[in-house]
Amino acid sequence: MLKKLQMNNEINSFANLLSEIFSNSFSSLLGKSFQFHVESVAEGELNDIALEYMGQTLINIKESLNGIDGGILIDTLTITGFADLMLMGSGEGVQELNDDLKDAIKELINQTISAMNIPFSDEFKKKVAFGVISVDTLLDTSSYVGNILIFDMSGSFDGKNVKFKVFFSSQLKNLIMVENSEDDDFDFSPEVTAVNPMPKQQKSYGGKNIDLLLDVEVPVSIRIGSTKMFLKDIVSLSPGNIVELDEYAEEPVVVMVNNKPIAKGEVVIVDGYFGVRIKEIISKEERIKKLRDK
Repeated sequence: MLKKLQMNNEINSFANLLSEIFSNSFSSLLGKSFQFHVESVAEGELNDIALEYMGQTLINIKESLNGIDGGILIDTLTITGFADLMLMGSGEGVQELNDDLKDAIKELINQTISAMNIPFSDEFKKKVAFGVISVDTLLDTSSYVGNILIFDMSGSFDGKNVKFKVFFSSQLKNLIMVENSEDDDFDFSPEVTAVNPMPKQQKSYGGKNIDLLLDVEVPVSIRIGSTKMFLKDIVSLSPGNIVELDEYAEEPVVVMVNNKPIAKGEVVIVDGYFGVRIKEIISKEERIKKLRDK
């Protein structure tokens, strides 16, 4: 039986984060203005909500670092309409899933739910790695055992209203309990020291001379990971080979200026181009110092 939960600080913060991520990601990825919000939060079992979505679409979500399962229940006509927009179509949905639509749905929701990883870590001081593992038609609930947290979500776009449910295993409640400790984790790599704010009296690096350099172009690159390989393996590389990096897919990328790390961020898509949303950045003084150091 469903039990409606009180919106305490932690649940309210997570609900707001969920609403913001879905609104921003859908708007960016589908090229339309979306506004989502969480109407209510309840605790129960999947069987309590499965009946109205039986035969509709279930998007299976997994948080791999803390072992939290989850999913999205949404009617197939709506989500295939979103998938059609993702495929540059008119947004007309259909009643049955096919492989192309499943791939588009998985890509859309994976980019949306994984965009929550860094903001979640910032808000709740715990690292997470949310992602999508499959898109299926809901036929039974045998694979889900135990209590879940259910977020009733509603939204609108182009004058149309949308409703769906996002759920996570109840361990999420423990994960979003904020501990009274600071998690200062801004370590880009072993050779880079922790960043501390510069005292105000050390604010200037070169005084007005710096102003003369502000219009100089410098190379900016994004580091997504690295690895070491034997020379014989490098020589044998050919098109189609995959080089595995030492970073998880959900880890933040590093913004490099002149081959020096200055920030961390998450990859986004803006008007069809890749971009990086800055989530952490060192102070302006440290940035200038890194550009000066050789």
